[in-house]
Amino acid sequence: MSFLTLNNVSYRYRDADRCAVENLSFSMHEGEFLAIIGHNGSGKSTMAKLINGLYTPCSGEVTYKGISTREAKRLHDIRKEVGVVFQNPDNQMVATIVEDDVAFGPENVGVPHEEIEERVTDALAACGMLSERKTAAARLSGGQKQRVAIAGVLALRPRLMIFDESTAMLDPKGRKEVLSVIGKLNREQGIAVILITHYMEEAAAADRILVMHEGHLVADGTPSAIFQNRELLARVGVTTTPTALLCDSLTERGITLPQGILYEEELTEALWRQLK
Repeated sequence: MSFLTLNNVSYRYRDADRCAVENLSFSMHEGEFLAIIGHNGSGKSTMAKLINGLYTPCSGEVTYKGISTREAKRLHDIRKEVGVVFQNPDNQMVATIVEDDVAFGPENVGVPHEEIEERVTDALAACGMLSERKTAAARLSGGQKQRVAIAGVLALRPRLMIFDESTAMLDPKGRKEVLSVIGKLNREQGIAVILITHYMEEAAAADRILVMHEGHLVADGTPSAIFQNRELLARVGVTTTPTALLCDSLTERGITLPQGILYEEELTEALWRQLK
């Protein structure tokens, strides 16, 4: 059975002159880390809402573990396992104290009271926020609030987490904190991740990247394959990673570097070899 499949999915907003997503097809397996990139209006966030069942396709079908999002009576089953973390953490917080906010989701779906305490503790620990469980949410930094939002979803014990521009409103320190948590959840707990982002260095950490353009899926491949295709990136209005751009500049200055470098660590190692 496929973990997640979108088959020829289209969705049009009321009064829109074109589909937000059109004939969209892809699948992902359990535990995979998938990034989705594309300029504003390319259909990324619409896709996230279709996967979670917040939107129903105009045509085509979205299935999670064989359950179609068209099955209204089964949407609860999907949403218990497919969690979404949105851009603004302030819009997701419903309680004034951290542990109460994380407990809200499990309470809402009827998790037994004695189990909620365990789930809250485990979720906050996984997100590095256990020491702040009694803290007022208003006293947290942006990065901390977003980690609490992640813990709130994690307390539902999801198997797929969608991060919809979840680092867009954070400073570099907050972004690093949140990305560290996302990577840890994927590696250590086997939670599948869909990361929708404008930051190419974030996308480069994924197993696979989907590129959206004007509602269509125009590329699907490894970070190395996607970011080396400069013609494609220029056509859809995104760039490669900052490290890759720095490599271009160094190469223009006569420094010989291996092709396909995307990460700081790779560049550091390559430059160190040049000095030996």
